[in-house]
Amino acid sequence: MSALQSLTGGRPASRSSRHTAGGWSKRSWMPRRELLGVDVGSSLIKAVLLSQRQGSIVLKQAVLGPTPSGSVTAGELTDAISVASSLRKLCKDYRLGTRHVAIAVSGEKVYTQFEALPREFEEGLESFIHDAIMKVIPYPFDGAAFDYERLPAEGLVDGVLWVSSSAEQVEWAREAVTLAGKVPAVVDAQACALANAFTFNYQPPGDQTAVLVHIGPRRMTIALVRGAVLLCSRDATLSRDQPTLGGGVLTGLAARELDRRWDLMLQRAAPGKPQKLYVSGGAAQSVELRDALSERTRLPVEELNPFWRISYSPETEPGRVAQEHGATLAVAVGLALRGFEEL
Repeated sequence: MSALQSLTGGRPASRSSRHTAGGWSKRSWMPRRELLGVDVGSSLIKAVLLSQRQGSIVLKQAVLGPTPSGSVTAGELTDAISVASSLRKLCKDYRLGTRHVAIAVSGEKVYTQFEALPREFEEGLESFIHDAIMKVIPYPFDGAAFDYERLPAEGLVDGVLWVSSSAEQVEWAREAVTLAGKVPAVVDAQACALANAFTFNYQPPGDQTAVLVHIGPRRMTIALVRGAVLLCSRDATLSRDQPTLGGGVLTGLAARELDRRWDLMLQRAAPGKPQKLYVSGGAAQSVELRDALSERTRLPVEELNPFWRISYSPETEPGRVAQEHGATLAVAVGLALRGFEEL
């Protein structure tokens, strides 16, 4: 799954199979190490730390803390200093000494999309990606941070997955981690992290297409995944002014935003079609929400469990947090999984 790394401008830095924008370091240099997955939400900062023991992934820590008021606007980080202070306190209070952090960017300026390549396509990949991105993003290309990865066919159409964000968002995320005294080893799109958590835990077959919907108190991410390939994602703002939304209001807004993007999801899923919808985020436990999404999409809806294949003891504090807040931690889990190269 493609991951943004150090995006600072609209030009790939190399010609390897893993391309990144200028100044954004490639993941290939990273040795296998534990990463602290940090998801900065509208109301909560979620942090997850995983380790590997005898071939299994084990939960070491899972914590939640408040996001400083006004530091995240419409899903975008706008106050790196305040977030850094809260993250530093969270790490101190829970003794999270791991230096390397994976953090996500989100918001309406973050896009991911899989593009099928013409047969026997060999040259001009960078121009192809440039043209594909320009057809989608609503901001100037010179203000975009992007990454793309050529994906092996593996029974599917040969293609490339690209990820784009505003360069400013990437820099804010990196600065927040750095000011907290940590190393921003990975900067990812929230949709990529969500898809990573899903594909690792559920290991879907290559012909299965699923819709992932991550819903927080003020925003949502919609992602389309076929097998282990992220086909498309879009972020949506549910509220820009209200700090929290009531259950019925949140359900109605989420269903409306999914409606607005449903034709795109069906188009990107063709010639197949979505078979199931998985919901995560703080609203995932709402039966009313799951029923509304099922009614709108005519798909079975299930709460996503990001710890399905991750070992933990429910008697420990991290295990208790995983059981009580599992779906809320989906993005943080997907980020923490980036530390294991074989995944």
